[in-house]
Amino acid sequence: MRHIFIVNPVAGKGKTLSVIPEIKEYFKDKPEESYEILITERKGHGTELARKATASGNGRIYSVGGDGTLNEVLNGMIHSDYCLGLFAKGSGNDFIRTLCPNQKPDMSVEQIVQGTPKIIDCAKANDTYFINVASVGFDAEVADNTKIFKKIPLVKGSLSYLFSLFYTLVNMKPYTIRYKMNDMQDSSNYLLIAFCNGKYYGGGFLPAPKADLSDGLLDICRVKHTKRRVIFKCFPKLRDGTHDTLDVVTIEKTKSIHIQSEQELCLNIDGEISKTKDLQIEIIPETVKILVPKTL
Repeated sequence: MRHIFIVNPVAGKGKTLSVIPEIKEYFKDKPEESYEILITERKGHGTELARKATASGNGRIYSVGGDGTLNEVLNGMIHSDYCLGLFAKGSGNDFIRTLCPNQKPDMSVEQIVQGTPKIIDCAKANDTYFINVASVGFDAEVADNTKIFKKIPLVKGSLSYLFSLFYTLVNMKPYTIRYKMNDMQDSSNYLLIAFCNGKYYGGGFLPAPKADLSDGLLDICRVKHTKRRVIFKCFPKLRDGTHDTLDVVTIEKTKSIHIQSEQELCLNIDGEISKTKDLQIEIIPETVKILVPKTL
């Protein structure tokens, strides 16, 4: 078995590097297993490394970092015969909450390497694949602004997201969005729209409590633009997954959705931020073989 570990040295404020000696220790008495540790050097490098490493043969490739690192590795190995493993060492670690709901994200090398392969869906946003959640609008702006607060010592994960939430709320604006989905179309002012394969994003927020990684469908969470006082009610409910009780929130399932806007939208794909005015999202069933960590 060939094992490839792609390590993002800056994810989780550098705690990924502590995994390297653990990997070496695990494999030192296993000469029948080959392994390689690759370190990313810049944004997008994880995709380059994963694509080259999985160009031939088969084995297992591991993302050692946060959800952004996972997205890069996914986009590099997506069409290969490799199985994807995850060391959740970032600030948010949202995808692992769906994959392993009853386990803590900080698992041992043994748990992850000896995990059980499972085939799951992934999704595609224009030309980029994603495995967890993509979104446009207010929450994507919040995700983008978290980089401001992550630079502050002792501000981690959910705390940086909450600081960014209030910062973005001060500069809130409506997004006029047209969409086509399930043989219907509409245009309205939205606060945000989230496209969910997994359940969680933003360091533990729960936009799609009924999302299923293997049902061949996306869960679409649409929140119409509303007053700030309603938004203050919405986000605590988004934290525990009860936001669909609000009149401004709609959640439904679909195989694809097309989004257009005259204004440039902030797009968040598994924590990676870009801008767009035209977005095609679709689910791609049974695309990724992923390792579900072993329970010890």
